[in-house]
Amino acid sequence: MKKVMLLVVTVGLLVFSVVTSAFASTAYLDYTIGGNEKAGSTDNIDRDNFLLGVEVPLDQYKVVFEYGKGTIKYDTGDTDTTAFMLKGGYRLVQNDAFQLYGDLSYSHLSWDASGDPKYSPIMIGVDGKYAINERMFVSGNLDFAVSGKYDNGSDKTDTDYTVAKVKYTYLLSNQIGVAAGYNWSEMKPDGSDKTTDTGATLGLTYNF
Repeated sequence: MKKVMLLVVTVGLLVFSVVTSAFASTAYLDYTIGGNEKAGSTDNIDRDNFLLGVEVPLDQYKVVFEYGKGTIKYDTGDTDTTAFMLKGGYRLVQNDAFQLYGDLSYSHLSWDASGDPKYSPIMIGVDGKYAINERMFVSGNLDFAVSGKYDNGSDKTDTDYTVAKVKYTYLLSNQIGVAAGYNWSEMKPDGSDKTTDTGATLGLTYNF
């Protein structure tokens, strides 16, 4: 698994460092504001998260790489989290204002906790973008896990996982923009309570 993680991170860094100079790529940084986690009957668990991503269009396709670091603030102490995602998309619909992609992605989530729990799902979904005008647009995605087991260090369990995001972006110039959004995700290992994470986001974008 560590070799797979290293390979995905290496590919992601290559995507970021090489193709941003060759294609009309977009980099973005998002920070979660007032993030909340609900784990079973326990609610109002604060969490922070930073996410750095790059999106590279390749004609009918696109490639997305994201890397995130966060902290879950339990009453018993903080737990740090790490996540990365590599996604490939194929454009299904395009007109002057709207784009829709079907996508396939590999994600890896890990928690700095006892047993070093981790989860590495393969996901499918859709990814869309609607241009309100030349400077304003709304984007979002909805993805579902189709494989992957939650590994708590002693057991590996089939797990349902769904992620949804929506974001509004305003371009201050041709290159720099500001963004506000909302993220939602739900994870449920078989035989365990579900965990739901929510939070508004603020961010910056840069068009290469």
